[in-house]
Amino acid sequence: MSRYASCIALLLASLLCLPARAMSADDFTVQLVDNRLSVNADNVPLRDIFLKLAEQGIVVRFDPEINLNVTVHFSDHPVEQGLISLVKPASYSLVWNKVSDQSRNDYFAIAEIHVFQVGRKGHIRQLLGSDSRTIVQSKDGVLHIAGEILLRLPPGTDIGKLEKLLQNRSAYLVLSEKLSGFAKIVYSKDVDVFSLIDEIKELLDIDSVEPNYVFRRQVPVHYSSNPSVRQEQLFDVRTSEDSPSVAILDSGLSERPELDSIVRASLNTVDEDALMNDSLGHGTQMALIASGVIEPHGTAEGNGELIPIIPIKIFDESGFVTSQSILESIDFALQNEARVMSLSWGTEVQSDFLEDAFASAESQGLVIVASAGNDPTGNQVYPAAYSSVIGVGALQPDGEKWPRSNYGDFVTLYAPGFAEMPVGYGGDPGMYGGTSISAAFVANSIAGYIKGHPDATREEIDTFLMNRYSTRE
Repeated sequence: MSRYASCIALLLASLLCLPARAMSADDFTVQLVDNRLSVNADNVPLRDIFLKLAEQGIVVRFDPEINLNVTVHFSDHPVEQGLISLVKPASYSLVWNKVSDQSRNDYFAIAEIHVFQVGRKGHIRQLLGSDSRTIVQSKDGVLHIAGEILLRLPPGTDIGKLEKLLQNRSAYLVLSEKLSGFAKIVYSKDVDVFSLIDEIKELLDIDSVEPNYVFRRQVPVHYSSNPSVRQEQLFDVRTSEDSPSVAILDSGLSERPELDSIVRASLNTVDEDALMNDSLGHGTQMALIASGVIEPHGTAEGNGELIPIIPIKIFDESGFVTSQSILESIDFALQNEARVMSLSWGTEVQSDFLEDAFASAESQGLVIVASAGNDPTGNQVYPAAYSSVIGVGALQPDGEKWPRSNYGDFVTLYAPGFAEMPVGYGGDPGMYGGTSISAAFVANSIAGYIKGHPDATREEIDTFLMNRYSTRE
């Protein structure tokens, strides 16, 4: 994140400071009618507000480095007046179209809105609303990409038989060039996707067939702001060439001079032609923890290892990730010889398809760590709950279990989960807490152990973790 973006970020509400009124998701509204704007939002990412406008057919081009939460309530304001109150201290510009209407005089309507930091207009990128991204919701509330099914084909699968079925259903097969045995089916949007999945399962006698699921990002807890926590307080990092690396599947990586020398490889699954960035900030936070540049509170000073990292951007600018992006990331991590994978996010949606993918990665020597979640429901959260993944809960700086950490049989261990961050997530630098930090720190610990024990078996790694971390509920 740039210095300017940090400066414009507003503070998230402290955990100890309750808002004046609770606001449900249904209260968040954005409407643009006849060039007059109405917005009702409490502590909502600015990006999400403009995504609402994109879903209404407005082309929105937005600087991905703007990481700003806003609270605004106004109705029927002239669009220019409303935009000033929304984006300040950033800037905006408008593109107008002349509209001819026989029922009224010709008039001008907004065609595009550009939102940018001063001097950075060249960095704007188009935001895509959920409608244009063809994200749909099934009857059980699960999101997936319309028109796409993912599957793994066992060796010896009769592709011709499958293609014949798909041809009769206005669908076709796309074999992956990157992942062996992985394929995508593209189908017409008027096809009953779940009926088609059942037919494929019966035809091929396989279970790993499902929609291309879409998962949302998790939100870390911002406890306090400390703008004095800046990158100049950190240090230049050097690691040996033979050090094991940690693949971090998250929201990307912002420019951080202290991390330049330890980035072994990187991938942007959202846009392979774009430079790596992290408008959300979360991926950069996790990179600082997983690399050992920053250590959580409650650990002995110098207890961590300096570890190379492989940042992989899987979350798009609106905080969504697809199953396909996760699969491509696993493949990239293995190709670049990552030994550990850190997943500081989760969902309650179980996927047989992804479970198979993580199990396959583990069988190839990848140790996978995931956060248990920041909502203490006791419900299983994936990927932490997959048998091939180490699920991690959070401890407070005093070593006690964090009350907001999720729990349950799927949680393998609990680790420190609070750290002073020089990078904000929807707010200023400062103290952040959550199982995200815990998982990234455990990933760092595992890589450090492998660094000293390059021939360690999985059983030896598990023993190391049990001896080092708390496993109590």
